[in-house]
Amino acid sequence: DIPFFEGMQSVKMPVLTTSNEDGTKTNILTVNEEVELRGIGDVKDELNLLTGEYRNTLDEKGRILFPTKLRTGMADNVLVVTQAFDRCLWLFTPEEWENISSKLMENASPFNEKNRLVLRRFIAPAQEIEFDKSGRLSIPQSLREYASLSKDCVILGVNKYMELWDAESYKAYLTESEDSFRSAAEELNAISF
Repeated sequence: DIPFFEGMQSVKMPVLTTSNEDGTKTNILTVNEEVELRGIGDVKDELNLLTGEYRNTLDEKGRILFPTKLRTGMADNVLVVTQAFDRCLWLFTPEEWENISSKLMENASPFNEKNRLVLRRFIAPAQEIEFDKSGRLSIPQSLREYASLSKDCVILGVNKYMELWDAESYKAYLTESEDSFRSAAEELNAISF
């Protein structure tokens, strides 16, 4: 018997069978080489995108309640938060942070002025923050100041990372960037639905 959906991550086997009522077994799948069968958990992890726009408030201690939909899409109870472009914060899962920061470190030279600037503005301020029991993130003061976070905030899920904005700053950004957005979208004309 195969515990296919009970906590299984993956299994390799040459034949998949099922048990009949009379105790005999019937082959469902037979192959000449081993195949990897993957459980629901594996598929869920791949399909669960960090997307959506959410509005929430920052309390007086610098904590923000994180949307349940985004929290359930993460394997860990931790995010890496750092400075981003446009005066917002970027939030990464530890796995995605490891991926992007290692690529950046492999390709950046401390002997190049522009590389140092990017490392200092992106890697250096990054902090790993754990969710509290209520699902809140406590944003460090230095990062709150960088992004001018006040009470009302916007959290954007952008697939592999998230952004945290001050609500008024985000509104101003959308207004100021409308023409640039239209131009950038038109450059993607090779993509069709």
